[in-house]
Amino acid sequence: MAFEKKSEQKLFGIPLYHIVIGKKPGERQKTAFGFFALGRKAIGFIAIGQFASGIITIAQFGVGLFFGLGQAIFGLGITLCQFGTGMIIIAQFAIGFFSIGQFALGYMGTGQLAFHYISKNWLSSIYDFSNISFIDYLKFLPLIILPLILFPLGIFLTLFIKNSIADSILEGMYQASHPSIITSDAKLLSIERTSMRINRVPVYKLNLEFYAPDGRKILTSKRSTLYPETAFGLVPGTYMKIAYNKNNPKRVIFIE
Repeated sequence: MAFEKKSEQKLFGIPLYHIVIGKKPGERQKTAFGFFALGRKAIGFIAIGQFASGIITIAQFGVGLFFGLGQAIFGLGITLCQFGTGMIIIAQFAIGFFSIGQFALGYMGTGQLAFHYISKNWLSSIYDFSNISFIDYLKFLPLIILPLILFPLGIFLTLFIKNSIADSILEGMYQASHPSIITSDAKLLSIERTSMRINRVPVYKLNLEFYAPDGRKILTSKRSTLYPETAFGLVPGTYMKIAYNKNNPKRVIFIE
């Protein structure tokens, strides 16, 4: 089911908010773009998504100029993540001016395995850091600029958020976590409205045709909740992305 809501009011040509949830069958995933952006892919002042870039970002993979929260975040300000960069960063693998983490690299900070100039040469003379490992040969590195060095990687991430590379990565991640699931493009043969409703939303039966990796033509159907306006836009002959169990090709898991 696809849902999109965009503010009609704009500031400097940018919508105040843009929310994109799901996508219509046969269409690429849209990127939410606005001062507040929410979607699978989002770019905005405040960006929330799986791939996101913004001043304030919450994402699985993203760029957060001032604040970033997620799994892998490239930032210049405050960052809380599993792996990332930032001037102030708390992460499992942390790289920044002030960094705290299991593996921490920076000018100030601490960690289980820490590479910090001040920690080694000043704090260690005051406090006992016997439980922390330090490596001397890194002390001469200009660690303060490490976030600036790695930040272009985050810019690159922003550039491909809006194209199909991100979609390919998402599809690869899904297949890696579900080895028995295969994705394919299916042709819509027909669509029928059933008498069923789920949460007052009509249930439609989509009759599909696609080809298995071995060349077999598979004819199957999938029931899905669709708003009437969305169902009316589904024209037989169009293609949509599906996922199915390779051990039972007629079992369609989901339709995008």
